[in-house]
Order: sequence, then structure tokens, then C-alpha cells
Amino acid sequence: MTLRFIWAGIAVSIFATGCAFFDEPLPDTGIDVPSGLPAETSAQTEPLPAPSATTEAQTSASTATTRTTTAATPGGSYLVVAPIESFPQDASNIAVVHLTNRSSDRDLAICKALMQNFTTVDVQDVPASPLTVTVWPVPNDNAGANCIEMITEYEAIGLTADAEARISESDKGPFMLTRHLPSGKRMIYDLSFKTNSALSSAVNQWITLLGSDPGNWPDYRRAR
Repeated sequence: MTLRFIWAGIAVSIFATGCAFFDEPLPDTGIDVPSGLPAETSAQTEPLPAPSATTEAQTSASTATTRTTTAATPGGSYLVVAPIESFPQDASNIAVVHLTNRSSDRDLAICKALMQNFTTVDVQDVPASPLTVTVWPVPNDNAGANCIEMITEYEAIGLTADAEARISESDKGPFMLTRHLPSGKRMIYDLSFKTNSALSSAVNQWITLLGSDPGNWPDYRRAR
């Protein structure tokens, strides 16, 4: 695995400027990105609590969503909780979770949805040439033993102006920032209009899209 992380120097040029993931402008596709969202319930808009203020319900939820790593299979799709600069450079697709309009219920729902649809492994155990690696970005490799810790220690990456034009921090989110590494094709996948209970099926639809020809990926897509 050591050779797969030789790009520490490369990461300085790609990531340090805050243009981490979309390091080239996305073309103007003429897509009308929605500025408003359906009305949310008070539970969905509840501010993210401080770690010390975790409720009994959230504690129970975190127990049910403890991050369990499993053996990696070459060619598979994986969720890693790690700093963004740690992702392997030989994956077909790399994706980063971008959380907006932070809500404890919403963040917990996407964490559980990803765990249901991906094999969770430590970043050093990602095998050679995986199909898709989805990164939940955190400050260090030891962060995020369960969903509550992943939510608390989440560390957003920087975006270019082109990506920011398609993402409003007031949107419900989350957004899956996706890149096909061999071709450089980029896609923003917007989950804003999916309810919490529908996030798992929406993530599954996104995974299916990732298995298609990246030349046919839209630059921006709302989950349908």
C-alpha cells in the first residue's frame, strides 16, 4: 500500500488550495439548479448537537451504526473514513461526501445509507484497483468509530467556484462529489430532494450510475 500513497506531494498542489476535488472548471451545462427545497420537519432542521449533548435516541442510533470493517475484495466498492488526501489513486471512481445545512438526523441517515450500500474498510486495507472508493472526510485516520463520531469529526473539503455554483450550503444535501479517475469526468449527485428513509435506495441508484459509461454521466444530477 505504501506505493499507492506516494502522492503526498501531489496532494499539496491539488488539495491545499481548497479546490480539492474538482480541480478543473465544470462546463456550463445550462442546468437549472434548484434554489429552494421542500418544507422540512423540525426534526430535520434540528442543529447538530455537541458531542457531549448526544441524546439517548442518538446514542442508540450510534450503537446500531458502529463502523465495522470487513475484508476487502479487489474490484469492489468501499467506504473509508479518512483524510481526503489518503484516497487511493488506482480506483475507477472516487467520491467524497459533502454535507450541507447540517442536521443530526439527516447526517445520521446518510451515514447509515452509505454503510448499508458499501463495504467499510480502513483506508490502508483498500485493495488494488477498487471500483469505487467513497471517502467520508475526517482530520485523521483514527476518527469515526461510528456514525456519531463520523458526523462530529466530519471535515468538509474545498470546492471550486464552479462546484460552489451548483451547491448551496443551505440546500438539504448531502451531495456526492464523484470523479472517474481514469478520464477525469466529474459529477455532482444531489440527494437534497430525498427523504431520510429514501437515502439508501438513492445511494444504490447512484452506485448503479457509477457502473455505467462515465462519458454519459451528467455534470449534475438530482437523485430521482
